[in-house]
Amino acid sequence: MSRTSVYRLVCALIAVSILTSAAWVRIVPAKHGLPYLGYLDEGHVLHQVLWTVRTKSWDNGWFFYPSLPFYLSSAVILAYAPIYAKIHGHDIVQDFPPLVRNDSPYKRQEYYSLVSPSEVIYISRLVVAIGGLATVVFAGLLAWRLHGVNAGLLAGALSGWCPSLVSRSSIVIVDTLAACFAMAALLVACKLCRQWQPAHSADSADSNVCSFKGYYAYSLLAGLMSGFAFACKYPVGAVVGAAGLAVLLSPHSWVQKLCGWAALALGSFLGVLIGMPSLFFRFASVVKFQKSQIGMYAARRSGPTYLDQLLLPGEVGWLLLALTVPGLIYALYNRRSRVFTLSCIAFTIVLLAPLLTQHFQPLRNILCLIPLMCVFAALVMAEGLERVGGLIGNWTAHHSTRWFALAGVTILVAAGLTNFVKFNAKKPIAVQSRTEMMQWAATNLTRSSRLLVLEDITFAPSELAKIPGTVRQVKWQAMEQELTEHKYDYVVTSSLRLPPLPRNKKPGPPSVPEVKLNALKNLLTKLPVRQEFGAHDLVLASNLFVNAHVKVSMRAVPEMLAGEK
Repeated sequence: MSRTSVYRLVCALIAVSILTSAAWVRIVPAKHGLPYLGYLDEGHVLHQVLWTVRTKSWDNGWFFYPSLPFYLSSAVILAYAPIYAKIHGHDIVQDFPPLVRNDSPYKRQEYYSLVSPSEVIYISRLVVAIGGLATVVFAGLLAWRLHGVNAGLLAGALSGWCPSLVSRSSIVIVDTLAACFAMAALLVACKLCRQWQPAHSADSADSNVCSFKGYYAYSLLAGLMSGFAFACKYPVGAVVGAAGLAVLLSPHSWVQKLCGWAALALGSFLGVLIGMPSLFFRFASVVKFQKSQIGMYAARRSGPTYLDQLLLPGEVGWLLLALTVPGLIYALYNRRSRVFTLSCIAFTIVLLAPLLTQHFQPLRNILCLIPLMCVFAALVMAEGLERVGGLIGNWTAHHSTRWFALAGVTILVAAGLTNFVKFNAKKPIAVQSRTEMMQWAATNLTRSSRLLVLEDITFAPSELAKIPGTVRQVKWQAMEQELTEHKYDYVVTSSLRLPPLPRNKKPGPPSVPEVKLNALKNLLTKLPVRQEFGAHDLVLASNLFVNAHVKVSMRAVPEMLAGEK
């Protein structure tokens, strides 16, 4: 093999190792916690996916999030539905939670935390995981276009192993998909910058025509990806400004610039039309939802700022953040990447300007900027390694300095990969307290057992079906009467409390729900605890997320309790 072939083989092996590890930490954790939600906001997406699959309609009437993530998950679930029907003998929709009402997009199902079957959650997580993995690929390709293969490998490693990107690639969240399409748009914008150069042959009119055709094609594609980014998360659609600025700064004539902007606008229109058609057909409703969401964010209490969260080791960390600044300076200094960097800075300013005015600043809102940070950090790291490689080459009189730079990249990637694998191997896998209780019940109860279950805990139907004996679920309001009028051997409850009062409401005499809950608590204290898992209280509100470690108690019911009332 020639030296060039060996060099390419080594680069390919490094890239494969990075992508394999990145896929492993995104796809494997997608099964954790099933059949329950593992993250607070998963239900917002999954309930719309259930509605979309159930109705097969593009209009779900719920516009806090754009529709493209729902469409992507629903398309995969619909493709999987025939396989599900063959395995289970019935349509997948029959195992969806029952509808409470059809006329309100705010609450169509009784419980926010109940999503079934588990395949809906798993498939939706896989869609996000694939989007997260694609983001790693786009970051690597972008750095490669800006600086070469060393920067591409380092950017892939940084984005593939960055904790904030990894942790948000195995849960159902719209921000990861928005970051994926934003990076795709930036990658095309980078390619668009390279289309400025005139054809190699000044005498060939045909080659110039081909160059301009590519220029318009990339403008259209950049707009399409930007439209998809908007259709995943509204503010991220600002990435279209990066491509627009690239067109503005191009050396083409104003007529050609206008044609480029027209192609960009057409692509954006098509992207939004495909991913968020309600914006055109129900514009007033979308605006109403967004005003409501802005009001909810304004009412939230202040938390840590974006910078505070970026500095956390479990998110980005100070080292990557510190490398981003010299990376930006270097990219601005380098003529090859200057215009693209200016486009990225413009995108960042447009994205952050409205977000920084809000008191509530969750890091997911700027998730699309973190792969860019990895790219710029990789640029300065690659430049440093190449300069060191050049010095070593001069000292040893070896002219193939690229091998020394690649050796440095290999050492960094190998060290990072080793620590990354060790960290994830030691990372404990959290088990839902509801799953632990159902596993214990399936092992310790018999076919003659009579079990009463608190419905508000939202046990998955698939887990309740595994329990031997007779199982009945009731809401908390009916549990006291059920225990005193019917015979049961065991009851599954939790540490119960009502939602807190609104801030503007003064406490008064006990309400009817408070009296009823206190009576139920007094009754439950008489029942001995057989087994208990979890530690968090259960807030009795069906529209709230049930914590993965909610306290779940199995209590024995004495024979004399029935008829006591």
